[in-house]
Amino acid sequence: VTQHGRNRDDWGNWIAGNNSNGWQVALEDHNLRMNPEAEQPAARHSLFGVVDLYPSSKVLSHYRGYQRPSPGSPGKLTSACGFTFYRGSLFQDILAPSIYFSCPVHNCVSRREISWNGVLMQATRAEAEAGTEFLRSKDSWFRPTSLRTGPDGGLYIADLYRLVIEHPEWIDPDLTREMIADGRLRAGHDLGRIYRILPANGKRLEALEFDHISPPQLASALNSPNGWQRDTSHMMLTWLDSSDRILAIPVLRNILRKSSIPEARLQASSALADLKGLTGEDLAVALADPHPELRRNALRVGNIDSESLLEQAIELLMDESPHVQMEAAYALAENSYHPAGVALGKFLLAHPEQTYLRASGLTAARNHLGAVLSTILAQEQNASSRALVEALTRQLSPGEATRVVPVLIEQLLDKSGKSGRNLELIFSQAATLLSISSKSPEISIWRTALSPLFKEARQILENSRSHLQDRVAALNLLAESDQPSSDTPLLLSLLHPNTPIELQLATVPVLLQKSNPNIIQSLVKQWREHGPALRNAILDHLMSRTDLTSLFLSSISGTMTELRASIDTARRQLLLNHKDEVIRTKAESLFGGATTPHRQTVLTQYSDALGGLGDRFRGKEVFSNLCATCHRLDGLGKTVGPDLSSLSDRSAKAYLTAILDPNRAVTQNWMMFMASLQDGTTRAGAIAQETSSAVTLVSISGERSTVSRNEIKSLSSTGRSLMPEGLEASIDLTQMRDLLSYLQVAGTPRKMFTNNTPMLLDQKSNGVIMLPASASEIYGAGLVFEQRYRNLGHWSSESDRAEWRFQVREEGMFDLWINWALHRNATGSSISIRLDGKEISGAVPATGNWNDYKWAKLAALSLPRGLHRLTAQSMGPLQSSFLIDLGQLQLVPQGRGKFPQTTPWQGVKLHPR
Repeated sequence: VTQHGRNRDDWGNWIAGNNSNGWQVALEDHNLRMNPEAEQPAARHSLFGVVDLYPSSKVLSHYRGYQRPSPGSPGKLTSACGFTFYRGSLFQDILAPSIYFSCPVHNCVSRREISWNGVLMQATRAEAEAGTEFLRSKDSWFRPTSLRTGPDGGLYIADLYRLVIEHPEWIDPDLTREMIADGRLRAGHDLGRIYRILPANGKRLEALEFDHISPPQLASALNSPNGWQRDTSHMMLTWLDSSDRILAIPVLRNILRKSSIPEARLQASSALADLKGLTGEDLAVALADPHPELRRNALRVGNIDSESLLEQAIELLMDESPHVQMEAAYALAENSYHPAGVALGKFLLAHPEQTYLRASGLTAARNHLGAVLSTILAQEQNASSRALVEALTRQLSPGEATRVVPVLIEQLLDKSGKSGRNLELIFSQAATLLSISSKSPEISIWRTALSPLFKEARQILENSRSHLQDRVAALNLLAESDQPSSDTPLLLSLLHPNTPIELQLATVPVLLQKSNPNIIQSLVKQWREHGPALRNAILDHLMSRTDLTSLFLSSISGTMTELRASIDTARRQLLLNHKDEVIRTKAESLFGGATTPHRQTVLTQYSDALGGLGDRFRGKEVFSNLCATCHRLDGLGKTVGPDLSSLSDRSAKAYLTAILDPNRAVTQNWMMFMASLQDGTTRAGAIAQETSSAVTLVSISGERSTVSRNEIKSLSSTGRSLMPEGLEASIDLTQMRDLLSYLQVAGTPRKMFTNNTPMLLDQKSNGVIMLPASASEIYGAGLVFEQRYRNLGHWSSESDRAEWRFQVREEGMFDLWINWALHRNATGSSISIRLDGKEISGAVPATGNWNDYKWAKLAALSLPRGLHRLTAQSMGPLQSSFLIDLGQLQLVPQGRGKFPQTTPWQGVKLHPR
């Protein structure tokens, strides 16, 4: 979904955007639909966010939250539209391939030069436009919107030309009424301009007249360097009747074979496909074209149905172009040619770290699962191949499982008897096989065959000296046992303070697989011994199924005050508005009924908090206790809800309304949805991302979960905000005044830089979590993102800090590695890195000069599954001119780090905060 449409270049790469962001469509929807069971990365790749703009006009913005930049400072992108590529030849020797977009608020058109990192596009401001724009006007009414390549090769710009471009919804109501009265609101509604940009030499193409030309002439028109002319010819060719198409097809075949213009050869192959004239011979020509984009397009539009074409496609899995490799994998998805399955297996093994190539291989494997699995399992197993096997076995249908699973079990049992075996790998693969085969009539036979592994898993789980990752894998295997009740005492014994928290959290879903009231009673009885993380895990799982929720509420007595207090406002709202009447009734008896229905009454009761001075330091404590579970300010809390530091209206009244009446105005991003799944469980949360094959929800605790659409029975909005009503029960009038005082001054806005796009970072298939400077959030007066080395630099004050958000999918021990540079004359300051209540600190050593980047291992950390945030800043005031130039951090599974240019970092300390 995009706010302003999307456009493609000559090769079929799509970009889109909204007011403040531009992105590449990295995965096409039709490819996602090929295989709903395959794991998929983000379909949208961010190119830039709120970047700097350099207008020459006096900016006229009527948006009520607009903040004029200080004199000499650049403006910020807030109205991007018209995203496009230039698709002519006139700029070819003047400008690099670029993305163009309009910025009507700032009266300019901006440009970003394109480069590629594999299949992902990168967009960088041109050096020649470092402090200016591609096009800008001093006229404050200049409102560029749509951009298009024209028939003469010029770049055409539509100028809306009016005073006010904002919708009244975003303008202060009093100002709107004033402008309606004096006519300013619609000033310029009858005006407008169209500009044409040509090279300074005035060169342009002669525009072709398309009326009254014959089908062969229409086809010949496609042999042009101008994208508009090719598109028009292509479109009109599809309008021809069958007899005229026959006359056009030979011309298109000639262009495909003989044109010197790669873009024309590519579009000729697409036009032949649309006219049903692309033969196997044509396709073979296109697949062998010297230009990689021709080969890529042939794979995309052709029917790869003969053995010779399949062999060509298999060969292209090893093409020099990642785009061609990716398309070759998709092209092999629609057949059952055995060599294709073997080739896809090798392809997946060859690209474990290239997320999008891996995804294309997993998608294409759906008709080749046996051959792909056999190819992978024939190799020595490691973390990457293990992840592939798990992803592939989850795609097996019941019929395929009956054929493939016995072979895989035999291989597992063979491995289990060997020395030096990887228990984590063996247990995990066994658990996955049983999980995907749970509905097979053969499941009891397979469980019996694996009984030696079940026995060993229990022994490993009982032994506190066993490796943590082995114990977690053993636990996951026991979850597939046919005797869950016999393991209950063992599982309950793991919920003890001396058990690693990762293992405690992993135990909860295994214990609560069945609706066993005795287990719930045990969990409730030991509530005082459970830490916050374990309590949250228990509550989340108890509220995921109606039967568990009902048993849980029935087990709570009136004297269990601590347990009742542990159920926070957000969870109470879910219970009080539950679809099950029995649960609603029980919740009302426990928590005193729903919140005040008339929120205006509550707002009136707290209106006195708007007057007088609160204590912002006490307000920060209130924020920490009440708000930090979902919001983040000044380095404190989680990023679940909106970024409070970026709000345009930070008045006390606006905050009070949002806190006490969160459902007055709910943006779609923060609307609560309920997903009922086929397995009987329920997921609640805001929708973070949607693709053709999956939906990602973020819960009130910040946990992100991706659900295949095949697993969803129903998905519906509650019509309510993710933020709960009823916070007045937890905050009195004085505390509210203190909180409002803090919120109005807290939160340094995040700084924006070209090529710096903060995002949630995911753990790679080999277990590594990469935290590059380009994905960090940057705060503070001095800290900047430097383009040459894509590093964080000018780290010159105690308030400078960088933060990363990432997700751990497989818990375990990790080594924290750092890549940095520091001049020999800038030593003396110490860095503090905070993560999950731990702090890693130490004096930053010199590497030689600012160009010498080195790697060092800082500490070993245990990380559970879930979302995490890492913060880096100076440890106290700087004792030198600069702290560090930081390239990236990496969390690597313990003992697996292999980096060039390593050097020891002495005196590093790891301690709790």
